[in-house]
Amino acid sequence: MTNERLIIETRALELFFPRKYRFTKQQDAEMILEVGVKTQSGTVYQLRIEMEADYPSSLPKVFIIYPGNLRDYYGNDMLAVSSIMHTMQGKNGFPQICHIWPSSWGPHRSLMQVAMKARIWLEAFEAHKITGKLLNLYLPENKNTII
Repeated sequence: MTNERLIIETRALELFFPRKYRFTKQQDAEMILEVGVKTQSGTVYQLRIEMEADYPSSLPKVFIIYPGNLRDYYGNDMLAVSSIMHTMQGKNGFPQICHIWPSSWGPHRSLMQVAMKARIWLEAFEAHKITGKLLNLYLPENKNTII
């Protein structure tokens, strides 16, 4: 990510997640963004958004790293790919959530949008934890939908 892009991303994140995010650069030029999110119910989550060195050209991955051992309504872990739960293959014990179709991703998208989509996923997940209804009932499958 260029310094100019980092400034743009930081300004947008500061508007919606003030002082609740942190960027770190990995040795392999990969960039990590961690964002703290509090849902309407007051539950606190921590997201880990991983970006390849060519970000914003490549789609970032979003993992839920806190709380650990995330389970669905039925007690199953959230590490498997599931279209009805909007999850991708987890990594290191952390579930990965689907936030946008890869074909809809491009440099015109932002990390703030990714974090907001993750927040929407978390709200749907909390409703699922209460009702047992699958996330695909709460989240649209529109390939072009993004905040």
